[in-house]
Amino acid sequence: MRKNMLYASVLLLLMLTGCQGQGTETSEAVRKRVEIGETISTAWFDYTIVSVEELEQDAFEEIEVTEGNQLLSVAIKLKSTYYKETPMSRYDFQIYWDHMEDTDERCFALAAVTEEQLPDTYELDAGETWEGTLLYLVPEDQDRYVLVFQEHFDDGTQQGDVGTSYGTFLQLNS
Repeated sequence: MRKNMLYASVLLLLMLTGCQGQGTETSEAVRKRVEIGETISTAWFDYTIVSVEELEQDAFEEIEVTEGNQLLSVAIKLKSTYYKETPMSRYDFQIYWDHMEDTDERCFALAAVTEEQLPDTYELDAGETWEGTLLYLVPEDQDRYVLVFQEHFDDGTQQGDVGTSYGTFLQLNS
């Protein structure tokens, strides 16, 4: 029940505002949700969220974990299914939680500070596979999240034509 409420909250958040208050019209989009370990097929690649874990607050000296927050590591595997390169960035996979403010910028993955993390920007070439982690700074009072990838097709506008939204449930073991 709580998982469905979280999922509904995230979809409502996406429909109303998107991350950082950027209007995201997803009411017409088909939405798919999966669990950790399931492979998702998008228009350009397949991806699997392999695992999620809370890291020690001092795991990386380059990252300051501010009071009230925790550091999450999300392991992900991507495999291109598109016939040409696909530009990717740390902003492609956004994390959401219950009662999240629509202007909360913590939904974006942190800038890469290790070789294990996916780069801040990269090209996913045809047939290529990338594996790495995404790090997120999230509220410490939460243990359930949804990691979202939303397709955007180039239609000549800044926002693009919105495609399918994919959500993967992330549950920390408390």
